[in-house]
Order: sequence, then structure tokens, then C-alpha cells
Amino acid sequence: GNLSVAYNGDYNTFKLKDGSVNAKFLGHALYANYQITPKLRAGVRGELTSGWDSASPGPKAKRNEVTLTGAYSPAKNFDIVSDLRYASLQDDPIFNDAHQTTAVVKAVYKF
Repeated sequence: GNLSVAYNGDYNTFKLKDGSVNAKFLGHALYANYQITPKLRAGVRGELTSGWDSASPGPKAKRNEVTLTGAYSPAKNFDIVSDLRYASLQDDPIFNDAHQTTAVVKAVYKF
């Protein structure tokens, strides 16, 4: 069909032998892509991630993202891909509370 949907989940831990760090990371992503024509497709991706260190006090750092994507394939081995992403960070120890918007256009040659 023209519509595809996928889910990705991640869980990771990192622990130092001396017990000073016991970090954990949890992430979820949901993707939906739609093939509009044989050469044009569009998609959306939502991601929710959180990380924390149970060895030290402090809130759980959270990051939420939404990405809109588009791709045009003028030839079998060549794609032009665009991404527009909005990210929100809460309680991050480095960036504190922040928002970020990025736009990217890529040319991809497949060989």
C-alpha cells in the first residue's frame, strides 16, 4: 500500500562500578510515511525520550520531537530529502528547558 507505519522503542542503561552513575534512557518513536506518487513521498515522526540517573538526585530529562519529512526521487539512485524538526527539552542538565527548530535538505546518491 501507499501508507506505512512503524514503531521503534529503546531502553539502555549505563552503570559505573563505583556506583556514582546509574543512568537509564527510554525512547519511543512512531513513524508514518505515505507514498504520494512513485517519485514523491511524505512522512511524520514523533519521538519521546527520557533519561535519568538514579545515583544522583534530580529530575528526569525529557525530549519530545516532531519531524515532517518529504522526499523526491527524480531517478532510481537519487533522492532529495527534506526534514523540518521541532524539539522540546525539559529538565535537561545541560540545556535546561529549551526549544529547537531545524530544517535540512539533503541530496542522496545511492550506489
